Amino acid sequence: MRYLLSLLGLGAWLIAQGQTSWIRCGTMENDSLMRALYPDWPRLDDYEPLLKEKVRAAKDAYERARTIGGVYRIPVVVHVIHNGEAVGTGTNIPTQNIIDQIAVLNEDFRRMASTNGWNNDPRGADTRIEFVLAKRDPSGNPTTGIVRWNRNTQGWNAPPYDVNYMNSTIKPATQWDPNRYLNIWVANLQGGLLGYAQFPDASGLLGMPGDAGMGPCNQAASTDGVVILYSAFGSALKGSTGLNAPYHLGRTTTHEVGHWLGLRHTWGDGGCSEDDFCDDTPLCNGALYGCQANPASCIAGVRRMIENYMDYSDDGCMNIFTLEQTLRMRVVLEYCPRRRSLITSPALVPPAATDAALIDLPLPLDLCPGTYNIASLLRNNGTNTLTSIPVAYRLNGGPWQTQTWSGNLAGGATTNFVLNGIDLTTPGEYWLTACTNLASDPDRTEDTTTTRFVVHNGFYPLYETFEEGWEGRPVPANLWRVVDPNNDCFTWRPGHCVGSNGQRTTAMFVNLWAYSQTGRRDELHTPLIDLTNAPSTVQLQFDVAYARYDNSSTDELRVEVATACGTTWAAAAIFSQSGGTLATTGNTAARFVPTAANQWQPRTVSLNSYVGQVIRLRFVTVNQYGNCIWIDNVRITHQPMVFWADSGQVAREEL
Repeated sequence: MRYLLSLLGLGAWLIAQGQTSWIRCGTMENDSLMRALYPDWPRLDDYEPLLKEKVRAAKDAYERARTIGGVYRIPVVVHVIHNGEAVGTGTNIPTQNIIDQIAVLNEDFRRMASTNGWNNDPRGADTRIEFVLAKRDPSGNPTTGIVRWNRNTQGWNAPPYDVNYMNSTIKPATQWDPNRYLNIWVANLQGGLLGYAQFPDASGLLGMPGDAGMGPCNQAASTDGVVILYSAFGSALKGSTGLNAPYHLGRTTTHEVGHWLGLRHTWGDGGCSEDDFCDDTPLCNGALYGCQANPASCIAGVRRMIENYMDYSDDGCMNIFTLEQTLRMRVVLEYCPRRRSLITSPALVPPAATDAALIDLPLPLDLCPGTYNIASLLRNNGTNTLTSIPVAYRLNGGPWQTQTWSGNLAGGATTNFVLNGIDLTTPGEYWLTACTNLASDPDRTEDTTTTRFVVHNGFYPLYETFEEGWEGRPVPANLWRVVDPNNDCFTWRPGHCVGSNGQRTTAMFVNLWAYSQTGRRDELHTPLIDLTNAPSTVQLQFDVAYARYDNSSTDELRVEVATACGTTWAAAAIFSQSGGTLATTGNTAARFVPTAANQWQPRTVSLNSYVGQVIRLRFVTVNQYGNCIWIDNVRITHQPMVFWADSGQVAREEL
């Protein structure tokens, strides 16, 4: 292992605070710890431009529509970690405390009138996000959404627990599927720590949907959720017992769930030069404790928003999420894989004898015009064995059509089903919606799946810089697709670096420096490329940056081609370089991130053999545990291009 995991620093941070000094939030410290464990995680700053772009689009839509859309309901499971006490005593907190805490979350997130969650600030917003204790457990059985774990019978260490022990031992042993539940652990935490959360997996913000290859990383999934000190969970105003003022009104959980949905602290975890990326929260200098009457912000004459749930104020002072915080959280719910899947989780539907759902339509992001047989995935969510499931589907809101699956499907099992003869002969953007249609199904709220794709003949010329500002690009970036065959987290993702023009830029890379499983492939697929009317001389050009770890490093970069409208992959690569041939700069034992223009080199590959066809390319890394491989400025054209600026709006000149 090439990086040292120093947990002593975090432990010292907790211990130094002392048992009597409350630590309002440990989310940023937990984030640093997780990045030490999993170096391939993108930095928070890496996905800020992507999140900012989505928020900007959501803000524009809001200003046009004067509404924030529907209410998202999030299924919650609360894990109570206790020492064997009777229910309602000590760390085995009362059920009423849990019910009260869920009520506080909803009052705060919904800005409910006549509750502590109400504010009359014009910047305040109803997030239209609600939290409900789960009604169905991962096995499909009824549940209260509350699970109590006696640490004595589990063989766990005696509390108080530090962050590392919670993450490495308790969470993996107790967690329910984070794609279907918000997991909240209530435990006796170390050193006066009130709580911490895990930020969302941001891969879906790329415009590359998580279910198309940018899905959740296994390592991140096993720790996903929120952790709260048992004596800060609930609300004394509602009758909860065993709570300690001034953190006794449930706002620790509100704060941490805000992080779990992508919010930063209002001071941006820095000073006046840092930002939380929400324009309607005034810049402020560091955390604020207590409940000051008229605190100053970093802007003269502007009052600090101490009422914001993402500051460190006392519980009694907090009462506001702003409009931009609301848009940010809703964008996370709509794009980030392990958050988006919660919106359609079956966990809020009580189990029934007869219940089927269509849970997946695994289509490519773009297709050539034609008639298709489309695979889907059905799941029996009920207890009765099913022998027949009608499936209804429609395109772009058109008339419903029905095909029927027949077979034998036990409760909880899944099966493949092919929708035959889907007419996609007309180019354009499509939304395919499909659902099960059992007459005896008592609740169909989770039975429907919708997927978006584009039907077209391919793009030419093609160029891509992987920058923010996807809208208006000659090739939509959301038609690029990452495929991680191993689903092991180490795959293609965007990163900030110095580009081939010497300016700060975003490029795609695979972190082979931290990737110890050798021989594994990771793929970045282009959209379809139309060479049917291209000139006889066509080239693929791209920039590459790679530093070997040492002279034994033999990491490989390949380019492979699929013909027959991008469906048939050739066995041989059209480009392959590895080791010293691929290297563009000197060896380094550190994780390689380009810091200068001269660390990049161009590569050119002839596509002349494919003129007259519609093809697709994929960039493939083959890991040998060496160092990071980066690519940028991908272009397919019959003439060389000079990139004057590596930005979302590409300035170029064809020579």
